[in-house]
Amino acid sequence: MAIATGQMQTLSLKEESTYGTSAGGNFLTVEHNSNSLALTINQLEEATLRGTREVNELIAGTHAVAGDIQANLSQQATHITLIQAALCDHTAANTNQFSIAGERKTYTFAREFTDMGSTDDNQLFLGCEINTLGISVPADGFVGVTYGIIGSTMTSHDSSEDGDATAVTAKVPYRGSDATIIVENAGGSSSTGQTIITNFELNIENGLENSYVVGNNKSTQGALGKARVTGSFTAHLTSGDFVARFLSATDTRIKLLLGSGATGMSFEMPRCRFTNTATEAGGEGMIECAVEFTALQSTDAATSCITFDSAL
Repeated sequence: MAIATGQMQTLSLKEESTYGTSAGGNFLTVEHNSNSLALTINQLEEATLRGTREVNELIAGTHAVAGDIQANLSQQATHITLIQAALCDHTAANTNQFSIAGERKTYTFAREFTDMGSTDDNQLFLGCEINTLGISVPADGFVGVTYGIIGSTMTSHDSSEDGDATAVTAKVPYRGSDATIIVENAGGSSSTGQTIITNFELNIENGLENSYVVGNNKSTQGALGKARVTGSFTAHLTSGDFVARFLSATDTRIKLLLGSGATGMSFEMPRCRFTNTATEAGGEGMIECAVEFTALQSTDAATSCITFDSAL
Protein backbone atom coordinates (compact mmCIF):
# COMPACT_ATOMS: atom_id res chain seq x y z
CA MET A 1 0.00 0.00 0.00
CA ALA A 2 1.50 3.30 -1.13
CA ILE A 3 1.35 6.22 1.29
CA ALA A 4 1.19 9.71 -0.19
CA THR A 5 4.12 12.00 0.65
CA GLY A 6 4.35 15.76 0.41
CA GLN A 7 7.26 15.89 -2.02
CA MET A 8 5.29 13.83 -4.58
CA GLN A 9 2.19 16.05 -4.48
CA THR A 10 1.66 18.55 -7.31
CA LEU A 11 -0.62 21.57 -7.61
CA SER A 12 -1.62 23.46 -10.74
CA LEU A 13 -4.24 26.00 -11.77
CA LYS A 14 -6.22 27.22 -14.74
CA GLU A 15 -8.60 30.13 -15.19
CA GLU A 16 -12.27 29.19 -15.53
CA SER A 17 -14.49 30.60 -18.24
CA THR A 18 -17.58 29.64 -16.22
CA TYR A 19 -17.65 29.87 -12.44
CA GLY A 20 -17.28 26.45 -10.84
CA THR A 21 -16.56 24.60 -14.11
CA SER A 22 -13.09 23.38 -15.06
CA ALA A 23 -11.93 24.73 -18.39
CA GLY A 24 -9.91 21.57 -19.04
CA GLY A 25 -6.73 21.57 -21.13
CA ASN A 26 -3.26 22.25 -19.81
CA PHE A 27 -2.91 23.80 -16.37
CA LEU A 28 -0.04 25.93 -15.02
CA THR A 29 2.09 24.44 -12.25
CA VAL A 30 2.00 26.25 -8.90
CA GLU A 31 5.34 25.97 -7.13
CA HIS A 32 4.63 26.04 -3.40
CA ASN A 33 5.77 24.76 -0.03
CA SER A 34 2.44 23.63 1.38
CA ASN A 35 -1.29 23.78 0.81
CA SER A 36 -4.35 23.03 2.90
CA LEU A 37 -7.11 23.10 0.28
CA ALA A 38 -10.08 21.14 1.54
CA LEU A 39 -13.77 20.61 0.88
CA THR A 40 -16.25 21.02 3.72
CA ILE A 41 -19.76 19.57 3.41
CA ASN A 42 -22.27 20.84 5.93
CA GLN A 43 -23.87 17.82 7.60
CA LEU A 44 -27.55 18.22 8.44
CA GLU A 45 -28.64 16.14 11.42
CA GLU A 46 -32.11 14.62 11.07
CA ALA A 47 -33.76 15.43 14.39
CA THR A 48 -37.01 13.42 14.38
CA LEU A 49 -37.90 12.14 17.87
CA ARG A 50 -37.65 8.33 17.81
CA GLY A 51 -37.56 7.31 21.47
CA THR A 52 -33.78 6.89 21.40
CA ARG A 53 -30.76 9.04 22.33
CA GLU A 54 -28.78 8.13 19.23
CA VAL A 55 -28.27 10.16 16.05
CA ASN A 56 -30.41 8.53 13.38
CA GLU A 57 -29.32 10.19 10.12
CA LEU A 58 -27.01 12.78 8.55
CA ILE A 59 -27.82 14.46 5.23
CA ALA A 60 -25.11 16.12 3.15
CA GLY A 61 -25.75 19.86 2.77
CA THR A 62 -23.90 22.74 1.15
CA HIS A 63 -20.32 22.56 -0.15
CA ALA A 64 -17.47 24.99 0.53
CA VAL A 65 -13.77 24.98 -0.35
CA ALA A 66 -11.21 26.81 1.75
CA GLY A 67 -7.51 26.62 2.49
CA ASP A 68 -4.13 28.28 2.15
CA ILE A 69 -1.31 27.97 -0.39
CA GLN A 70 2.08 28.90 1.03
CA ALA A 71 5.19 29.52 -1.07
CA ASN A 72 8.45 31.39 -1.31
CA LEU A 73 7.68 34.54 -3.29
CA SER A 74 9.46 35.02 -6.61
CA GLN A 75 8.72 36.65 -9.94
CA GLN A 76 7.11 33.54 -11.40
CA ALA A 77 4.08 33.82 -13.64
CA THR A 78 1.84 31.97 -11.17
CA HIS A 79 2.63 34.42 -8.37
CA ILE A 80 1.94 37.41 -10.59
CA THR A 81 -1.37 35.82 -11.67
CA LEU A 82 -2.42 35.13 -8.07
CA ILE A 83 -1.42 38.60 -6.83
CA GLN A 84 -3.45 40.14 -9.66
CA ALA A 85 -6.36 37.92 -8.62
CA ALA A 86 -6.07 39.16 -5.04
CA LEU A 87 -6.17 42.76 -6.31
CA CYS A 88 -8.96 41.95 -8.81
CA ASP A 89 -6.99 43.85 -11.46
CA HIS A 90 -6.34 42.07 -14.77
CA THR A 91 -6.11 45.10 -17.04
CA ALA A 92 -3.74 44.18 -19.84
CA ALA A 93 -3.09 47.84 -20.65
CA ASN A 94 -1.48 48.29 -17.24
CA THR A 95 1.38 45.97 -18.32
CA ASN A 96 3.25 45.67 -15.02
CA GLN A 97 1.33 47.86 -12.56
CA PHE A 98 -1.87 46.74 -10.86
CA SER A 99 -4.03 48.21 -8.10
CA ILE A 100 -7.27 47.49 -6.26
CA ALA A 101 -10.03 46.95 -8.85
CA GLY A 102 -13.19 44.90 -9.29
CA GLU A 103 -12.48 42.45 -12.13
CA ARG A 104 -12.83 38.98 -10.66
CA LYS A 105 -11.50 35.75 -12.11
CA THR A 106 -12.03 32.25 -10.81
CA TYR A 107 -9.69 29.28 -11.06
CA THR A 108 -9.67 25.51 -10.89
CA PHE A 109 -6.83 24.04 -8.82
CA ALA A 110 -5.74 20.49 -9.62
CA ARG A 111 -3.98 18.54 -6.87
CA GLU A 112 -2.40 15.19 -7.68
CA PHE A 113 -0.85 12.62 -5.36
CA THR A 114 1.56 11.03 -7.81
CA ASP A 115 2.89 8.27 -5.55
CA MET A 116 -0.41 6.68 -4.53
CA GLY A 117 -1.02 4.77 -7.76
CA SER A 118 -4.63 4.19 -6.82
CA THR A 119 -8.10 5.52 -7.51
CA ASP A 120 -9.32 8.94 -6.40
CA ASP A 121 -5.77 10.33 -6.22
CA ASN A 122 -6.54 13.46 -8.28
CA GLN A 123 -8.61 16.33 -6.90
CA LEU A 124 -10.14 19.36 -8.61
CA PHE A 125 -11.06 22.40 -6.51
CA LEU A 126 -13.56 24.46 -8.51
CA GLY A 127 -14.72 28.06 -8.40
CA CYS A 128 -11.68 29.25 -6.47
CA GLU A 129 -10.82 32.90 -5.79
CA ILE A 130 -8.07 34.61 -3.81
CA ASN A 131 -9.75 35.94 -0.67
CA THR A 132 -6.61 36.94 1.22
CA LEU A 133 -2.97 37.59 0.40
CA GLY A 134 -0.20 37.73 2.97
CA ILE A 135 3.47 38.58 2.41
CA SER A 136 6.09 38.11 5.12
CA VAL A 137 9.59 39.61 4.91
CA PRO A 138 12.03 38.33 7.56
CA ALA A 139 15.43 39.77 8.34
CA ASP A 140 16.97 36.40 7.39
CA GLY A 141 15.37 33.84 5.11
CA PHE A 142 13.01 33.69 2.15
CA VAL A 143 10.15 36.10 1.62
CA GLY A 144 6.97 34.10 2.14
CA VAL A 145 3.58 34.47 0.52
CA THR A 146 0.26 32.94 1.59
CA TYR A 147 -2.82 32.87 -0.64
CA GLY A 148 -6.12 32.33 1.19
CA ILE A 149 -8.51 30.45 -1.10
CA ILE A 150 -12.29 30.31 -1.12
CA GLY A 151 -14.12 28.06 -3.57
CA SER A 152 -17.29 26.23 -4.57
CA THR A 153 -16.68 22.47 -4.49
CA MET A 154 -14.24 19.61 -5.08
CA THR A 155 -14.36 16.55 -7.32
CA SER A 156 -12.20 13.42 -7.15
CA HIS A 157 -10.81 11.54 -10.17
CA ASP A 158 -8.82 8.41 -10.96
CA SER A 159 -6.58 10.06 -13.58
CA SER A 160 -4.82 13.37 -13.97
CA GLU A 161 -7.08 16.33 -14.77
CA ASP A 162 -4.44 19.00 -15.44
CA GLY A 163 -3.50 17.94 -18.97
CA ASP A 164 0.22 18.36 -19.53
CA ALA A 165 0.71 20.84 -16.71
CA THR A 166 3.03 23.59 -17.89
CA ALA A 167 6.09 23.96 -15.68
CA VAL A 168 6.92 27.50 -14.60
CA THR A 169 10.25 29.11 -15.42
CA ALA A 170 12.56 28.73 -12.45
CA LYS A 171 13.03 31.97 -10.51
CA VAL A 172 15.18 32.54 -7.44
CA PRO A 173 12.92 33.32 -4.45
CA TYR A 174 13.32 36.71 -2.83
CA ARG A 175 15.14 36.88 0.49
CA GLY A 176 14.95 39.37 3.30
CA SER A 177 18.33 40.71 2.28
CA ASP A 178 16.87 41.53 -1.17
CA ALA A 179 14.19 43.80 0.32
CA THR A 180 14.08 47.57 0.66
CA ILE A 181 11.40 49.13 2.85
CA ILE A 182 10.74 52.86 2.54
CA VAL A 183 8.84 54.73 5.27
CA GLU A 184 8.43 58.49 4.78
CA ASN A 185 5.87 61.27 4.66
CA ALA A 186 3.08 60.86 2.11
CA GLY A 187 3.95 62.54 -1.17
CA GLY A 188 7.62 61.63 -0.91
CA SER A 189 9.61 59.81 -3.58
CA SER A 190 12.65 58.56 -1.71
CA SER A 191 14.37 55.36 -2.77
CA THR A 192 16.33 55.05 0.48
CA GLY A 193 15.18 52.18 2.63
CA GLN A 194 14.95 51.95 6.38
CA THR A 195 17.95 50.32 8.03
CA ILE A 196 16.29 49.39 11.34
CA ILE A 197 13.29 47.20 10.32
CA THR A 198 13.59 43.59 11.47
CA ASN A 199 10.35 42.12 10.09
CA PHE A 200 7.60 43.28 7.70
CA GLU A 201 4.11 41.90 7.03
CA LEU A 202 1.61 42.95 4.33
CA ASN A 203 -1.98 41.69 4.07
CA ILE A 204 -4.86 42.11 1.62
CA GLU A 205 -8.39 40.95 2.50
CA ASN A 206 -11.26 40.88 -0.01
CA GLY A 207 -14.12 39.90 2.28
CA LEU A 208 -15.39 37.09 0.05
CA GLU A 209 -18.00 34.65 1.37
CA ASN A 210 -19.74 31.61 -0.04
CA SER A 211 -23.32 32.27 -1.15
CA TYR A 212 -26.10 29.71 -1.62
CA VAL A 213 -29.49 29.58 -3.34
CA VAL A 214 -32.43 27.22 -3.05
CA GLY A 215 -32.08 24.17 -5.28
CA ASN A 216 -28.28 23.97 -5.34
CA ASN A 217 -25.86 22.66 -2.72
CA LYS A 218 -22.87 24.29 -4.48
CA SER A 219 -22.08 27.91 -3.75
CA THR A 220 -22.75 30.67 -6.22
CA GLN A 221 -20.21 33.45 -6.71
CA GLY A 222 -20.83 35.71 -3.73
CA ALA A 223 -20.35 39.47 -3.54
CA LEU A 224 -16.92 41.05 -3.52
CA GLY A 225 -16.31 42.89 -0.26
CA LYS A 226 -14.30 45.99 0.51
CA ALA A 227 -10.56 45.56 -0.01
CA ARG A 228 -8.62 46.11 3.20
CA VAL A 229 -4.87 46.49 2.98
CA THR A 230 -3.07 46.32 6.31
CA GLY A 231 0.36 45.46 7.58
CA SER A 232 2.83 45.57 10.40
CA PHE A 233 6.54 45.79 11.02
CA THR A 234 9.01 45.74 13.88
CA ALA A 235 12.05 47.98 14.06
CA HIS A 236 14.90 48.75 16.42
CA LEU A 237 13.92 51.72 18.57
CA THR A 238 16.32 54.50 17.56
CA SER A 239 13.98 57.51 17.75
CA GLY A 240 10.41 58.49 18.52
CA ASP A 241 9.50 58.96 14.83
CA PHE A 242 7.14 55.98 14.46
CA VAL A 243 5.34 56.73 17.74
CA ALA A 244 5.00 60.38 16.72
CA ARG A 245 3.45 59.37 13.40
CA PHE A 246 0.92 57.26 15.30
CA LEU A 247 0.06 60.00 17.79
CA SER A 248 -0.37 62.68 15.13
CA ALA A 249 -2.10 60.41 12.55
CA THR A 250 0.52 61.39 9.97
CA ASP A 251 -0.14 60.17 6.42
CA THR A 252 2.85 57.97 5.59
CA ARG A 253 4.17 56.45 2.37
CA ILE A 254 5.31 52.83 2.70
CA LYS A 255 6.94 50.95 -0.17
CA LEU A 256 8.24 47.39 -0.22
CA LEU A 257 10.74 46.59 -2.98
CA LEU A 258 11.93 43.03 -3.62
CA GLY A 259 14.91 42.50 -5.90
CA SER A 260 15.64 45.00 -8.64
CA GLY A 261 15.20 45.64 -12.35
CA ALA A 262 13.23 43.28 -14.59
CA THR A 263 13.32 40.51 -11.98
CA GLY A 264 12.12 42.69 -9.10
CA MET A 265 8.68 43.64 -7.84
CA SER A 266 7.27 46.25 -5.50
CA PHE A 267 4.20 47.09 -3.42
CA GLU A 268 3.65 50.81 -2.87
CA MET A 269 1.14 52.29 -0.44
CA PRO A 270 1.26 56.08 -0.88
CA ARG A 271 -1.00 56.93 2.06
CA CYS A 272 -0.88 54.83 5.22
CA ARG A 273 -2.02 55.56 8.74
CA PHE A 274 -0.31 53.97 11.73
CA THR A 275 -3.04 52.31 13.82
CA ASN A 276 -0.92 51.08 16.72
CA THR A 277 2.60 51.21 18.08
CA ALA A 278 4.07 49.29 20.99
CA THR A 279 7.46 49.17 22.65
CA GLU A 280 8.47 46.64 25.26
CA ALA A 281 11.62 46.67 27.35
CA GLY A 282 12.81 43.51 29.01
CA GLY A 283 16.26 42.36 29.95
CA GLU A 284 19.42 43.83 28.46
CA GLY A 285 18.70 43.36 24.75
CA MET A 286 17.75 45.87 22.10
CA ILE A 287 14.31 47.45 22.34
CA GLU A 288 12.02 47.14 19.33
CA CYS A 289 9.01 49.15 18.26
CA ALA A 290 6.07 47.24 16.75
CA VAL A 291 3.93 49.17 14.27
CA GLU A 292 0.58 48.31 12.68
CA PHE A 293 -0.77 50.27 9.72
CA THR A 294 -3.68 50.51 7.29
CA ALA A 295 -3.33 51.69 3.68
CA LEU A 296 -5.85 54.31 2.54
CA GLN A 297 -7.11 55.54 -0.79
CA SER A 298 -6.09 59.10 -1.66
CA THR A 299 -8.40 61.82 -0.37
CA ASP A 300 -9.56 62.61 -3.91
CA ALA A 301 -10.14 58.88 -4.64
CA ALA A 302 -7.81 59.15 -7.65
CA THR A 303 -5.01 56.94 -6.33
CA SER A 304 -5.42 53.37 -5.06
CA CYS A 305 -4.28 52.44 -1.60
CA ILE A 306 -1.74 50.00 -3.11
CA THR A 307 0.03 49.49 -6.41
CA PHE A 308 1.78 46.25 -7.34
CA ASP A 309 4.60 46.53 -9.89
CA SER A 310 5.55 43.12 -11.26
CA ALA A 311 8.76 44.26 -13.00
CA LEU A 312 10.84 47.15 -11.73
